[in-house]
Amino acid sequence: MSKNCTIWKILYRQSVDCKGGNIMRILRLTMMLLILQSLITGVAAQESLSQDDTLKELSSDLTALDLMVQETNYNIQEFQKTQMTLLEPRSLTITGQEVVIYKGAGEETPKLSTVGPDKSLQIIDKEGDWYKVSLDEPIQGQSTGWVHSEYIVPTFIFNPISEAKIRAFIEQKFNDILNAALKIKEKYKNNAYVYIPGFRIAFPPQVQIEIKFKEAGNNPEK
Repeated sequence: MSKNCTIWKILYRQSVDCKGGNIMRILRLTMMLLILQSLITGVAAQESLSQDDTLKELSSDLTALDLMVQETNYNIQEFQKTQMTLLEPRSLTITGQEVVIYKGAGEETPKLSTVGPDKSLQIIDKEGDWYKVSLDEPIQGQSTGWVHSEYIVPTFIFNPISEAKIRAFIEQKFNDILNAALKIKEKYKNNAYVYIPGFRIAFPPQVQIEIKFKEAGNNPEK
């Protein structure tokens, strides 16, 4: 027997008991019926939410979380760059190709020599994009030459203050991701089709969320 039929029978029995002497009571009972019907309709509408709709919404939530993680990774990398201290290199090691050594700081100056792979040169000065290097043996009477900066790999370091700032920045971003994941977990806590037992956050920022499916109306233990 449906809920509506049961309610109708109860209200009909109560209205008959009035023996026709209380119209207001019948009207109140009728209003009660309308309210109860409305509540039942609302519950039925919630129960009729399809599994496909639930999965689409969950997919949308997880996609948004994934985009947040990607953006966080990018922001951390960019923030680290702002906290780097650039150290000028002290030596040059040739790798992969020969490098031309010029007499002055420019390609318009005479070429002194070329330096082959695995050769190391000491850097003693800099002018614009050119580094002055010390030659092992004088060439054309020159004990120094110039090499363009495209062949120089600079060194970056973090000072203690920068490291503390970076740690604080990363911790804040991790907390943001954690809170977003917790909201998703809580959102599907009592869902009729899926639930999220837990998740794991690792570094560099990434989230692994465990998703389990259940039969409609069942609430497995968390």
